[in-house]
Amino acid sequence: MLKTTKYLARAVLEVLSDARLTEAELLAKEGHFGTAIYLGGYALECLLKAVICRRLDLDELPATFHSHDLEALLLHSGLHRRMESKSAVHENFRKASDIWMLDNTADSVRYRDPSAFVGQDYENFNKWLCGREAGVIPWLRDQISNM
Repeated sequence: MLKTTKYLARAVLEVLSDARLTEAELLAKEGHFGTAIYLGGYALECLLKAVICRRLDLDELPATFHSHDLEALLLHSGLHRRMESKSAVHENFRKASDIWMLDNTADSVRYRDPSAFVGQDYENFNKWLCGREAGVIPWLRDQISNM
C-alpha cells in the first residue's frame, strides 16, 4: 500500500494553490516581493502535486512525490512533453522554476535577502505563472480539466 498523508489530499492541494496565489498578490501589494515569489512557487508546487494525484487517480499524494523540485514534479505529472510542445508555457515554467529553486544556495528565494527582490521581479514571476497568453498555472488548470 502507498504511504499517503491526509494533509496532501488532492482537493487540499488545489485549494492551497489558489490560496497561496491570493496571499502572494496581497504580499506583493505591501512590497514583500521575495515572499510573494516564494508563495507563487509554492502555489505551482501544490498544483503540480494535484496533477500527479489526478494522473494517478489518487485522492492523496504518495510520499514518493513529497518534493519541492518543480522540474521533477512536472516530469511525474506526465505533462512534460505536452508542456514542451507549448514553447512559451515551457519557457515560462523554466524561468519560474529557476528563480524559485529551493536548494541551499544563496541564489535560492528561500535564502536570499528579501530586499534583493523588487516589484518588477514579482511582476515577471507572476506573469510567468498566471499570464493569459502563456501562464503556467492557467495551462496546468486547463490540463486538469481535460483529465
